[in-house]
Amino acid sequence: MKFMAVHNERVVADTLTVILKQHGYDCTPAYYGDEAVTIARQIHPQLILIDVVMPRMKGTEAAMLILDEQPECKVIFLATTTGADALCQDVKQRGYDVEIMVGLPKPQDLLKKLSDLGFNPPITPPPRSG
Repeated sequence: MKFMAVHNERVVADTLTVILKQHGYDCTPAYYGDEAVTIARQIHPQLILIDVVMPRMKGTEAAMLILDEQPECKVIFLATTTGADALCQDVKQRGYDVEIMVGLPKPQDLLKKLSDLGFNPPITPPPRSG
């Protein structure tokens, strides 16, 4: 399974990528919407976690472009700014099947959402010692 984590704050995209990789998912980070479109054309991800409001190209615009080309891809919007939820609802009203998570998800919430969508972790993480 190929995933993408897209956020203009590099630390967020990179952290999401690390979390997903720790659970066995093949995840590629991207930092702008236009970059996400280009990478998605190359790797054909099954799922994209994408911030809604970013410079250069909004996540909603990038997601619609990707979904037009790859309708089997699932998109989870990360609505982290004021007004982001309304932008996500607009995408849904246009007929796109997208998910919305408000705020940055905790790892366990993200993994539960992935499981709910049928993306079960390929591997079980090692138990924590301590």
